[in-house]
Amino acid sequence: MADQLSTRFEVPGNDPATSRRRRHKDAMQEALKQNGLRYIESFVFRSPSDFEIASDRFGSGDYVIKPINSAATDGVRFVKGRKGIRGAIGQAAWGQRNDLGEVNEGFMVQTFISGPEFVVDMVASNGQYLIASVCRYNKIERNGAKFVYYALNTLDPDNPSLIPLLDYARRAARALDITLGPIHMELIWGEDGPVMIEAGARLHGGIAPMLFRDCYEPDLLSLAVRSYLGDATLLSSARMKRFGRILFLVSECETEFTGLTAGEISNLRGLSSYQGHKLFIKAGDRLTKTVDFVTCPGLVWLAHDNQAVLDRDEAMIRELFQAHMM
Repeated sequence: MADQLSTRFEVPGNDPATSRRRRHKDAMQEALKQNGLRYIESFVFRSPSDFEIASDRFGSGDYVIKPINSAATDGVRFVKGRKGIRGAIGQAAWGQRNDLGEVNEGFMVQTFISGPEFVVDMVASNGQYLIASVCRYNKIERNGAKFVYYALNTLDPDNPSLIPLLDYARRAARALDITLGPIHMELIWGEDGPVMIEAGARLHGGIAPMLFRDCYEPDLLSLAVRSYLGDATLLSSARMKRFGRILFLVSECETEFTGLTAGEISNLRGLSSYQGHKLFIKAGDRLTKTVDFVTCPGLVWLAHDNQAVLDRDEAMIRELFQAHMM
């Protein structure tokens, strides 16, 4: 809608003719392929019967299945071989609304790429792709799910080891035809180098922009606003000020959440690196086992000059919440 409105009112924006590249996972991978960039081999199925017709394409390797139009690891499953794909396709949420409120248009099967997962946030303006933040995800296997969010750590964009990642991210953003505003891109650094999983022409979601305000200068939200104002003199890639970390809480039980005591909240807020926390449940609500971001019961975000302090505080926070979620 933003793409269409910018064209309608003749203000700067991204081309609505290429909106699909920025919204649908299959179109994103095709754009990478057409522009000679590393991409993930992907197969799209609009119905369970489509898979049966093409099932001989798949061998005994590892695959990931995900809705074409979804977010927050909603509906994402890791499977092994043709038999695993067939089972997941049969159980997929065909014709149902996903966490974006949209009806699933189909499901995509991708070759599983092993490697560390990164997120690069950029801002596009005047043909430039400015780096606003670089982070590394820590995901774990828990409650039968392979991709449970556990932590996100901010990284220094000026670290020379990240040059291949950032160079690729900029070229991928250009392939998606993002010409203005924020870009949120998730990537895997596999054996052959970085490859984009997916991206969106939007800010990093959740509380991340608040954390980035404490960790980077200029911060992501400020850069995005400046890009829309069109003042190129105010634009530059970010420099890291402090280390930051988001802790994703994980529930391993299905029981009533008793809530934090006043003393526990006071202890939490008294930690040196504590910046804030947000619970998605309240006392009396029923906990469910965490299998994706949607079932994550809450977040805590930290920032400090010393990473050892982050490690110490994280251990204390995990212990505090463990009593309520185990």
